[in-house]
Amino acid sequence: MSRPPKIQKFERRPPATFVLRGVYYAVDWDRMEPGASFFIKTTARATELTPILRTVRRIAGYELRAHNRCEFGYYGVRVWRLS
Repeated sequence: MSRPPKIQKFERRPPATFVLRGVYYAVDWDRMEPGASFFIKTTARATELTPILRTVRRIAGYELRAHNRCEFGYYGVRVWRLS
């Protein structure tokens, strides 16, 4: 079984960037209101995104949740901002 890729650090300048499985994503966390969500088309599991979400919570103070989903025929992860 292969080791999951190393996750690079989260940067808090708008839009904040993170790397998941070698793909860069940019999210403007400050513009997301509670209840908002976004979907990432990826084969990564939500558990691989958890360290990034913990970092966002520590730095920005936002409560976030991620779950694996299949939406419109695409597998991926949906991330919700709860607070």
